[in-house]
Amino acid sequence: MAKFSVLMSIYANDDPAHLKTAFDSILNQTLVPSQVIIVEDGPLTDDAMMVIDKFKQGTLFEITIIKNEVNLGLGASLAKGVMASEYEIIVRADADDISVSNRFEKLINYFENNEDVDIVGSNIAEFEDDPKIITGKRVVPTEHKDIVKFAKFRSPMNHPAVALKKTSILEVGNYSDVRNLEDYDLWLRAIAANLTMHNLSDNLVLMRTGNGMYSRRGGTKYFKSYEKIKRNAYHAGILSIFEYIASVSIIGINIAIPTSLREVVYKRILHKEGR
Repeated sequence: MAKFSVLMSIYANDDPAHLKTAFDSILNQTLVPSQVIIVEDGPLTDDAMMVIDKFKQGTLFEITIIKNEVNLGLGASLAKGVMASEYEIIVRADADDISVSNRFEKLINYFENNEDVDIVGSNIAEFEDDPKIITGKRVVPTEHKDIVKFAKFRSPMNHPAVALKKTSILEVGNYSDVRNLEDYDLWLRAIAANLTMHNLSDNLVLMRTGNGMYSRRGGTKYFKSYEKIKRNAYHAGILSIFEYIASVSIIGINIAIPTSLREVVYKRILHKEGR
């Protein structure tokens, strides 16, 4: 089976206990990686450094550490990580989420059986404190043609759940420094470059909500970044002028509402409630 890398970026606000859980989910995979790339995005807490040091002890795979002297943001950090990957397939992992035990095996199997695919993701299940209590799910389209349609208005891939081909990502310019929208920006550029994308219907990641997730999806800076990537998508021919205006108008309303109401919209409308 193909060798692959796992890429994770960590910054000062990441909870060390959550980080340990994320690392444990990597160690407990049915198919372990050959390389784990950890980008330390600016100075970390002593507790977080202790978790990283313990993770490094006794692992059977290579661990590559990249240290940013200051916080550069997720996009810039992941771009460094992509360049540091020794393998063609890069699996993303977040510092506060949990990978289901067979996640890596399913992703790698799909790549090996579908060599034309450049990016593979999956659905995710959301939780707040206890991963056994699912509070919501984010379901995304599986087939490429439906992913392209979905991308006109919403991000068509769940970023913590994706695996990418390094050469394909570099062909479209790697991750960009678009705060809080670095993934959506990448997916739109991938579509413009005719990369092939697919999502598995499984929930392969348990995603931790809260910790400012809904507040980060508001504010003037978020709106400006969103408008910019949608304008680029319009110029690339992905969106019609109507779709550009409609999507920017909808996000304008979304960021204008209070965070508490935005949370309700995401949980009850955009993300399916857990049962």
